[in-house]
Amino acid sequence: MKDEESIDGVDMHAKTSVHAVDVPVVVAPVQVTTTPSQLFFRDKYVLGGTLGEGSFAIVKKARNKETGVSYAVKVFKKDALSDQDECDIHSEVAILGRLNHANVLNLVDFFSEPKYYYIVTDLCEGGELFDRIAQLSYYTEREARDLVKVLLTAIAYCHDLGIVHRDLKPENILMLDKEDNASIKIADFGFAKDAAAVNGLTTTCGYVAPEIIGRSDTALTYGKPVDIWSIGVITYVLLGGYTPFHDDNQSILFDNICRGRFVFYSPDWDEISDDAKAFITMALTVDPSHRPTATELLCDPWIVDENVSMYQLSGVQEKLPMLHTSANKFKAAVNATMLVNRFRAKSSTDSPPSPRHMSL
Repeated sequence: MKDEESIDGVDMHAKTSVHAVDVPVVVAPVQVTTTPSQLFFRDKYVLGGTLGEGSFAIVKKARNKETGVSYAVKVFKKDALSDQDECDIHSEVAILGRLNHANVLNLVDFFSEPKYYYIVTDLCEGGELFDRIAQLSYYTEREARDLVKVLLTAIAYCHDLGIVHRDLKPENILMLDKEDNASIKIADFGFAKDAAAVNGLTTTCGYVAPEIIGRSDTALTYGKPVDIWSIGVITYVLLGGYTPFHDDNQSILFDNICRGRFVFYSPDWDEISDDAKAFITMALTVDPSHRPTATELLCDPWIVDENVSMYQLSGVQEKLPMLHTSANKFKAAVNATMLVNRFRAKSSTDSPPSPRHMSL
């Protein structure tokens, strides 16, 4: 079956993102080839089974004909895309093409063909981070800290390049394989921007920073501190099993976020170290100008401590699977209101790359 035929039968009317990323913590220079090539996707890859589908795109497995290595490929049907969608795709490719970090999405190939765009990335077959934690027989504060340290290191790398992810959440932290519990990869740079050009954001409600909710002026810029806020929320979840900001009423939820109103509930947090709580409190500083940077947090006492608790975190693993239900409950409301209508606008200053094929 041709790859076009295997794609045409899929509903492409809602947006999705590739969830795949790179390898363990070493940074090396990347050589990006922007010279147009006569290669087509099918000349280099064999299209495989479907990994996921949604908005305007389908994510499939693909095998390199020469090496036999499998990848993930996000396929966009061009006639289903708006001009803004196409601009967003080129923007995402441009961002990914600048990144080369062990724990960040690795762009392998990009093809622009008459009917489709193909974004080829590393394949993550280990599932989402939180699902993996839920399956562990033993999970400790030390393991949670180590995961946060890897996440901070990757985000510090992005920020040093002037790139803000803007959509950090559990679904975007993936495992490279099913065996290595430390091989986390940050995926989905579909909303990433250069720090100087950030003027919009769409993310899961519980992870969005207060400066996004509290302002309606889309001309305002939202930069690196939004990622730090999200890391604070993720850290809270890793240690507690639930989000720090939660309410069935969206207005109350947003008010709690804007005021930075959260609690370390007893008995859930009784065994968690004071250093961990202090780390979360700093990351969840409401004023973005006073929020620490990723580099500063990498020097935090909790992050550098060699004696973080190895005692079992009871209850966390049972609570994590419920996060998906909670997130989905708010998704429709959020998309229909603030986080789409106010902040979906993309920067008009973006300059998308023009090559038909890009290889790294």
